[in-house]
Amino acid sequence: MEHKPVIGLVMKSLLAEFFQEMKKGALEFARKQKNFELITVGTNTQTEIDLQIELIESLIAQKVDALVVVPIDSKALVPVVVKAVKIRHQGDQYRYPARRRAFATKWSGTDICWSR
Repeated sequence: MEHKPVIGLVMKSLLAEFFQEMKKGALEFARKQKNFELITVGTNTQTEIDLQIELIESLIAQKVDALVVVPIDSKALVPVVVKAVKIRHQGDQYRYPARRRAFATKWSGTDICWSR
């Protein structure tokens, strides 16, 4: 059986209608696609920076294949995101040399993601 990628979606302000709709839409999209598993997590407010970091740490520990993050404070999340990227790609230069060269991280202020 082929590996089904696991994507972690980390949101903020799940009490806000916008992010409730984002979660609902993401889960619906994942259900229809059927080629990846989606784990959605988030904070209740836009002030729980430490909780958002803990949620990312938890997804790192679960060894998700990709992360999508809607940061509360993008600067505060840099250390944990750098950690995630380093852990994710640890040893990849030996297992997947072409992919390692092609790897790029997008920093738009609203997301970071990587994939196999």
